[in-house]
Order: sequence, then C-alpha cells, then structure tokens
Amino acid sequence: MIDILMKSRKDFKEITEGNFTKRNQYRELISNRKHKEILLMDILNSDKVEIQPLEQALQDARDALVKQEILDKAVKKVEILKYSKGIEDQLQIAVSEKNPDKMRELVAKIEKENLPINPKLVGDAKNALSKIK
Repeated sequence: MIDILMKSRKDFKEITEGNFTKRNQYRELISNRKHKEILLMDILNSDKVEIQPLEQALQDARDALVKQEILDKAVKKVEILKYSKGIEDQLQIAVSEKNPDKMRELVAKIEKENLPINPKLVGDAKNALSKIK
C-alpha cells in the first residue's frame, strides 16, 4: 500500500513538474513575441526608418510568431522603402548626368506619390532644373 502511495506521489510530482516546465516555456514564448512586436513597432513608428534594421526586426518578429497584421504592415513599409531607394538612386544619376527630363519626371513622381526621399536631394534636383531652364 505504501509503495502504491509513493509511486502515485512520484507520478504526480513528475506530471506537475512537466506542466510547470511547459507553462514556463509558453510564458517565455509570449514574452519573446511581445518583445519582438514592440521592437518592430518602434522601428516602424520612428521618423527615419532604415531598410536593414527593419528587415532584421521583421525576420525576428516572424520567428517569434508576431501577429500577421503587424508583419504585413512591416512588409509594406520595406517595399515602400526599397522602391523609394530605387527612385532616389535614379534621381541622383539624373542630377549627376544633368538630364532635365528625367529629373522632372522623378521629382513629379516623388511629389505625387509622397515618397520618403532625402529632401536635400529633391531640393538639389529642383535647383539643377531651375539652372538648366
């Protein structure tokens, strides 16, 4: 009888320890997910967003199983930043080549689409256009 009671206690203790371990792992998962979500949101809400840190935070958030809605917002921001960077590079080339048609086209596109481009570069392009006319 005592053997049965001791075995039952041991089994109960093992089951309880296993449940506590699973609970702690789940809590750690939730805590990590929330931390990665906060980091991603901080980067998204900052004034000047860089592509590389945003992509890294996005990957970390994916790994931590952050909400899909937030991941979608970050993916969209990355796409906009990459597109803007491409337009910015084209504008720099057009300014260096002193190509007025391309500069006008790109400045109009930047203003129409309200792209996050370096304002100094846009100003330089406008100044170069005014000098070319």
